[in-house]
Amino acid sequence: MLISKQHFYVTCPILVTISALVASVGFYTAGLPNPWIAGLLTISLAPLFVSMRVCSQKVKYSLFLAWWFGFILEFIAFQWFVKPMIYFGGLEPILAMGLFVFICAVVAVYFVLLFSPFTVGFWLLQNESKLIFPTTTIKNIIVSVSMLFAATGLEIIIPRFFHWTFGSLLNASPILNQLTSLFGMSSGTVFIFTISLFVSKISINNSAKKNIFISILILFISSSVYFFGHWRIEKYNKKLLDSHKAIIAFLQPNFLPPFLTDRKLPTESTTTPSFFYLINMSTKILNESYQKFHSFPELLIWPESTAPDFFFYHPAQIEKVRKISEETHTTFLVQAIKIDKASQANNHLHTIWSASGMVTKNGLEKTLFEKWTPMPFGESFPTDDFWSAPGNMYRSIFKNAGKIKAGHEFKPLVVNPKLKVTPLICFDAISQELAYKSSKWGNTNLYVNQDNLIWMVDSNAGYELAVLNQMRSLETGRSLIMASNSGPSMVFDGLGRLLTEQTPLLEPSEKILSVPTEPIFTLYLVVWQWPLVISGFVSTLLLCICLYSVWRYKVQNV
Repeated sequence: MLISKQHFYVTCPILVTISALVASVGFYTAGLPNPWIAGLLTISLAPLFVSMRVCSQKVKYSLFLAWWFGFILEFIAFQWFVKPMIYFGGLEPILAMGLFVFICAVVAVYFVLLFSPFTVGFWLLQNESKLIFPTTTIKNIIVSVSMLFAATGLEIIIPRFFHWTFGSLLNASPILNQLTSLFGMSSGTVFIFTISLFVSKISINNSAKKNIFISILILFISSSVYFFGHWRIEKYNKKLLDSHKAIIAFLQPNFLPPFLTDRKLPTESTTTPSFFYLINMSTKILNESYQKFHSFPELLIWPESTAPDFFFYHPAQIEKVRKISEETHTTFLVQAIKIDKASQANNHLHTIWSASGMVTKNGLEKTLFEKWTPMPFGESFPTDDFWSAPGNMYRSIFKNAGKIKAGHEFKPLVVNPKLKVTPLICFDAISQELAYKSSKWGNTNLYVNQDNLIWMVDSNAGYELAVLNQMRSLETGRSLIMASNSGPSMVFDGLGRLLTEQTPLLEPSEKILSVPTEPIFTLYLVVWQWPLVISGFVSTLLLCICLYSVWRYKVQNV
């Protein structure tokens, strides 16, 4: 036994802390972690599961351990939350950190819910003699598989902060990450849960024969995942190399909104937003494109919040861009504010959308793509759709917070017959639904994540968002361009691999490259996450049946 039952009140929290610290390594930092780190992350939950197994009969303490894991993980992985509160919310560092600790404590309740099937499952394994199934082996298999898939199902259906999953922790390994193409990024969650469960079993098992058998299972499953990923990359790599490619450019102007110029950010490279600065950057990258490719780009991307807020209602500015488009045959993808004209007439100017539109040689195209996911607490408040008072109070405290209406259309913007683009405006990258629908029914063949992360200063928030962009490219088999106002900006192909070096944070930059636009097959677009959702539902029913059988046994033997 790894942990003495007499000392688990001390040892278990230490093990759980180690588990959370290891898992936090999987969150994107200044660059992708070493691929070998992804291998370590497959057993990151083993110390947590060992602790939950040892104290399985103390259910409340087991739930506390799940909460403690979540608290530590949130505290380490989402430290970026503090910086906007300090730099843009005007809070003192101590107050901002105190508020962040409180938020972590509340959000950690999510992990209590997520790991509740393991709490139930480990308790049932200690009472396996009372289960209705015929043999001990069958009982162990049914309970173990049920708690694994029940937890995965919960991960999919429970609302979660930033929409990450344990499967997204495999982002460092292009090979292991190919699991995402099966049933979405929770496919990797199943893998991590499985390996961590097996390792935790070995840690407390005294039977050498059983441990050898479990080790063989771990090796078999890990090898199967590795060979699947290697096979998929080999299968589709040549297709991507031979596929149609579009020349695409994007800018990173590093603008700081004028009403925030008094903020002392850790950089000297920010610039006050300027339409003419954008035009000059655009002209420069267009000329570079012609020198490099002997052709102008098919698409030039301006990131979120770089064009004037009401660009769509400035004919002179649109005309300036139109002329450049006419001369170069380049389509400009621009994000700005869309106003509900009816509400404008009634002076309700808060009814606005964040939207992306194309400027071509014909001017501004009529179709505007509206943002699906307003940034929580920055552009929306969780209760805005059904109770406006809390959001209004929040916005009265944090003056820079706004209120943006969510969009629902998923059809792409058509640049030309071979290039159909769906903009993922900022936090739209967290939406699996948008990417799924636009690929399956909208025939999108390229995603563009236009974002403005100046609010996150020099934190790792942009890199965590990059992981979710990578997941969208893997799930849909489409290339994805992440174009950020302040960095990081990068490009993923349909296999989730970086096509170019990421741009630095808080520095002006621009990129131009040839991007594959031919989609590759993913099972996810055929079956979505239904296999995991159904498995989770059936597994939850099995756990309930097991609980009932134990309760019935105890009642009959009182």
